[in-house]
Amino acid sequence: MAQVVIGGIVAGCATALMGLAFGLIYSVDRRFYVGQGAIFTLGAYAALLCHDRLASSLPLALVLGCTSAGVAGFLTDRQIYRRLRSRNASSLVFLMASLGLYIVIQNLISWGFGDDTRSFSGIDPAAARPLFGARVTQPQLWMVLATIAVFGGVNVLLRWSRYGMIHRATADNALLATSRGIAADRVVACSFACGSTIAGLAAILVSMDTNMTPTMGLHALVWGYVAMVIGGVGHANGALLGGLFLGFVRYLSAWHFGSQWEDVSSLGLLMLFLVLRPRGFLGDSGQRAP
Repeated sequence: MAQVVIGGIVAGCATALMGLAFGLIYSVDRRFYVGQGAIFTLGAYAALLCHDRLASSLPLALVLGCTSAGVAGFLTDRQIYRRLRSRNASSLVFLMASLGLYIVIQNLISWGFGDDTRSFSGIDPAAARPLFGARVTQPQLWMVLATIAVFGGVNVLLRWSRYGMIHRATADNALLATSRGIAADRVVACSFACGSTIAGLAAILVSMDTNMTPTMGLHALVWGYVAMVIGGVGHANGALLGGLFLGFVRYLSAWHFGSQWEDVSSLGLLMLFLVLRPRGFLGDSGQRAP
């Protein structure tokens, strides 16, 4: 039982980081970007490049991987999505552009690193230590600590900083915020940068624990979206609650029925919430899921 609890917490932390990463962007732009799944993957492979091919230390590779994902997210918004917003493009155009971005980045990663499963040298995902009667690996401990630090930092940023005030104003009513002199495009670009950096961090930590493939971003996209919806869109702590809840569901599904049931359980949970509680755990009464 201890192993189930620890495993569920770890899986929930990874899912919560993904939900927070996607939720920060969706809260201010109200669009779902498939391409963020490729940005997630890019962070892991950028860290792998720095660590294994450029022989940088693991902490430096972690920083450079997160930075690469953040810069990539910022540039995709400034160079692609911002141009579409200025032309009042339809949601279908945004979806196709984001899907195209996902395909391009994924294929570039496959071209540069191959389609085989990769892992960080010097890290053994099977090496574990006892904790409260369970076995926990070092990357799993890092995942939990990073989740605590990230959610604590985001809460402080959104509640007590000037940027947090601007972010919340844009999320509540972008048109009204713009009329009061807030540059909504800059807020969206910063949200892309922050969300993509967090996605990169999640990807690196997940890869240290379970290895990586060029298609790993698709699963992250599904899990992050579900965590965002069931936690409550626009709520950072909702992403944490939704991620932990979904993480336990995923872990129990994999434990009882096999890993192939993780996506089935995730999508089944999403459908239940969309029908029974579309505003999620912490959403406002008038809120609707995307």
